[in-house]
Amino acid sequence: MRYFIAFAFTASLFAQEKLAETIEVHVVNVDVVVTDRAGNPVHGLTKDDFELLENGQPQTITNFYEVGGAPAPSPAPSVTPSTTPSHETAGGGAGAPPVAPDDVRARRFVICIDNYSLEPAQRNSMLASLRKFVDANMKPGDEMSLMLWARRLETVTPLTSSKADILRGIDSLTSRSRAGMSAAEEEERARQKCRETMQEVDEVDTPAPVPGSPSPGRGGNTSRVSFTWEDAWVGCEGEINAFADSEWGNARSLIGDLKSMVGTLAGIDGRKVLVLAGAHLPEHPGRDSLLWLSQQFVPYQKFMCEEAEICTFLNKTLSTFTGVVFKP
Repeated sequence: MRYFIAFAFTASLFAQEKLAETIEVHVVNVDVVVTDRAGNPVHGLTKDDFELLENGQPQTITNFYEVGGAPAPSPAPSVTPSTTPSHETAGGGAGAPPVAPDDVRARRFVICIDNYSLEPAQRNSMLASLRKFVDANMKPGDEMSLMLWARRLETVTPLTSSKADILRGIDSLTSRSRAGMSAAEEEERARQKCRETMQEVDEVDTPAPVPGSPSPGRGGNTSRVSFTWEDAWVGCEGEINAFADSEWGNARSLIGDLKSMVGTLAGIDGRKVLVLAGAHLPEHPGRDSLLWLSQQFVPYQKFMCEEAEICTFLNKTLSTFTGVVFKP
C-alpha cells in the first residue's frame, strides 16, 4: 500500500503542466492606390477587381477594404488681422495637425459564453451588459455571432448584422439552464469527499506506553486500526486526481474550440473581435487542487512516513511539484 500511494501521486503530476496554445495567423497587407487618368481616386472597387501574384503565382485575397480620406474641410471664412491675433490659427489652417482617416471596415464580433464556468447570476449579468453594448454600439455593417460553450461548442446565433436576431439569441441564453455543475462546484465536491474520507480514519496518537504494559499498535493506538491515513490518502488522491484530469481535459477542449474560431475569423473581411466570457480558464489545470490535497495531509505526515524509503520518495515528489515536504 505504501508504494502504491507514492506511485499514484506521480501519475497525477501531468496536471501540473502549463496549459498553453499558440495560434498563428499570417496576413500580408498590400496597400494599393487606384486613380483614373486624371489622377482622381477610384472608389467602389472589390477584391474581384484585383489579381495578386507572388513569384508569378496567384494568391487568394482573403480581406479587402477601402480606406477613404476625411472629407475636405469647407473654406474658412476670411478674417482680418485685427480680429484674429497672430498667435491663433483658424480651424483647418496650415498649422492644424492632419486628420487620420476613419477606419471604415465593418466589425465582426464573436462572443463565446462559457456556460460551464459561469454561475447563472454571473452569466445573466454579463448578458445584460452585452445587450446594452449591442443597442448602443452596433453600427450599420457590423456583425455579431453568439456561441455557447459547455464542454462543447454550440452556435446560438450565426454571424449576422440583424440586431433583432442577436437580441433574441441573448434572450435564449438568459433563459437557458446549465446542465450539471460548474467547475467550481465540481472542485468543491471533490474536496468535500476528501474531507469525509479523512473523517473515517481511526489511526490516532496515544500517550507513550507505561513500562511493562503491552506494546501499543501502529501509530500508538492500542485499539485495532481499520482505516489508516494512508488509506485516506489513496481515496483523496483518487478524487482530486479525477477532478484534475477533468479540468485539464475541459481546458484543452475550450482552447481547441477558441483556436477553431480564430481560424474561421481569419478569412472574413473587416475588423475581428473574439470575446471569451467565462470565470475559469486556469493556466495550470488541477494544480490548486493538488496543492490543497498535499496540504491537508501535512499534519499527519508521521503516519505516512514511517518507512524512510517511502518518505524520501514523497519528499522528492512533493517538494518538486508542490513545495510541501514530508518529514519522517
